[in-house]
Amino acid sequence: MIWCSHFLEHFEDLPRILEEFYRLLKPGGRVAINTPHYSSVEAYRHWQHCHYFAKGSMDYFCEDSHEWEFYNCHFKLVESKIFFDDLSNCLGIGLLANTFSWQYERRLAWIFPASSVYFVLEAMKK
Repeated sequence: MIWCSHFLEHFEDLPRILEEFYRLLKPGGRVAINTPHYSSVEAYRHWQHCHYFAKGSMDYFCEDSHEWEFYNCHFKLVESKIFFDDLSNCLGIGLLANTFSWQYERRLAWIFPASSVYFVLEAMKK
């Protein structure tokens, strides 16, 4: 397993990083990724952040997308979750955002910003 916390947003060539993770993983191996959500102020505060992530950002590298054919890696999305501060969770925003992520990110993300987004990807190798 590879644990990647607040790392990917600092690198310009995201496909190359994920291809390297894929190369390092055994079949069925997993990479856990935690990164600031694009609506978080933390996503924009650091001058070296090159990418901003939403709940669907890893879909392009996964088996359900036709885009993965363009990369030298093939993952299965095991888990994805948007995280919030305590107040937003008490108001039910976390449940709403994770149940209806597309609607949340399109309409409510700037009103109720998330803190981070988390993914678990599994290497699909033979």
